[in-house]
Amino acid sequence: VGKTTVACGLMAACAQRGLIVQPFKVGPDFLDGMHHEAAIRSSSVDGGIVAANNSKGRSSDFRKTNIRKSINLDGWMMEHDDAEDDTENQKQKQQQNQTKGDVIRQTFLRHSIGSDICIIEGVMGLYDSKNGTSDDGSSAQIAKYLNCP
Repeated sequence: VGKTTVACGLMAACAQRGLIVQPFKVGPDFLDGMHHEAAIRSSSVDGGIVAANNSKGRSSDFRKTNIRKSINLDGWMMEHDDAEDDTENQKQKQQQNQTKGDVIRQTFLRHSIGSDICIIEGVMGLYDSKNGTSDDGSSAQIAKYLNCP
């Protein structure tokens, strides 16, 4: 409760200081990402708008690139097969989880380029997961993949 409010407050505070903020959201939620972007845009030093001369020499407004789209890091949607856990299936799950982690890390790193700070809003509780018995889809899973607090 209150995760989005706190995340947006942190993002807005960083943007007010002139930092380029890259927002992320754990899970499939797209509404929180819209709040992230609005907080950054409204708190940017210049409001996210800069004037530029167009080809005819007249000033025009456009969105500055420091207003970044919030990116989902979703360990839930990239799930593996839930068949019975024989030894071979456990190995396959481990490989798929490593691949899932690699994809999440690559997504995080690719979207982090050029930012001053990345802020990740979690999903539900830290250990709340897809099924309650694993960390699939949890904020803890993403933190492990990214080696971040």
